[in-house]
Amino acid sequence: MDKDFLEIFNVTGGAVAVIRDGAVVWTSDHAGRLGLKSGMAARSFLPEGVEPSSLDGVRMLSLPALGSSVRAQICPCGDLTVLVLDDGEPTLSYDAIGQIRRILSEPVDDILFTARPLFERLEELEDPDIQARTARLNRSFFRLLRMSAALTDLQGSARTFSPERLELRRWLKEMEQRLGELVSAAGRTPVLILPEQPVFVSADAGLLEQAILGLLSNAIRYSPAGSTVTLHVQEQNGQCLFTVRNPVDGPISLTDLAGSFTRPVDAGDRHGLGLGLHRVRNAAGLHGGVLLLECLPTGEFSAVMRIPCDRAPETLRVSPVQVDRSGGFSRMLIELSDVLPDDVYDSRNF
Repeated sequence: MDKDFLEIFNVTGGAVAVIRDGAVVWTSDHAGRLGLKSGMAARSFLPEGVEPSSLDGVRMLSLPALGSSVRAQICPCGDLTVLVLDDGEPTLSYDAIGQIRRILSEPVDDILFTARPLFERLEELEDPDIQARTARLNRSFFRLLRMSAALTDLQGSARTFSPERLELRRWLKEMEQRLGELVSAAGRTPVLILPEQPVFVSADAGLLEQAILGLLSNAIRYSPAGSTVTLHVQEQNGQCLFTVRNPVDGPISLTDLAGSFTRPVDAGDRHGLGLGLHRVRNAAGLHGGVLLLECLPTGEFSAVMRIPCDRAPETLRVSPVQVDRSGGFSRMLIELSDVLPDDVYDSRNF
């Protein structure tokens, strides 16, 4: 695989076994059905002559099963893919992530409860300086909401997937104007290219919107001010492709972008936990798809989320449980809070 092209690994989408110190430490459901299980010696199923220590091509992979971004070697073995972890590679458990999220959620809830009546009274003063400071506080609150949601998404047990049948062209048309306004407010020129014909997918609408916003947030974050950010949605060979392209403001390391809690070393004052593309990749995996990243010869960066199209009869199928992951707030304002200016969060603009 070309070093400038990276498919962020989806461990839920096939038969995958993770090896550490010559033994299996985790298997996907598909690998389990092939007879693999934790504790099994790697030599018992690796092809003859292949030793874990001899594999080349160490890559950074984001493995939700281990709750971490890890360094691993990839070994395709027919229908099975083996990931060999570097010796001593640390992992972050879901329990630790859950504890971090719970610690963070308490002050976020307190801020919301305390600040809402204060904001209402401050807005009545109509003082420009107070209104500017209030908008900054609002934005900080939305950023905290995004961080809390990102940590929640790392816990597989906390994730609820609620698919329904969506016609993408109509669905995206409904958010096109507001999305364009926000990308423009971030100092970028938005271009949205929609499919010419109706395209249907079976998708969790909230999760799909979050993923698209995650791609756009990443594009804004690493593109020069005044540049063009393009979202191109199309059907291709039974797959729906969401492609976001943007010029890059300096070199980008794909391996840095691939992992959780990892950010480019030259990220500067860009905000974030380093979980944006990790969440997009998880969302793609839940929809049976993948996330592809590429540095183009033109000097642009391309992120492509690919999910299967739904070719079932055109009767709406709605999940019995619809979950609002935004807490009742604008999902766009939450997911783009790291890249939008403060004045967007002036409550008079809501």
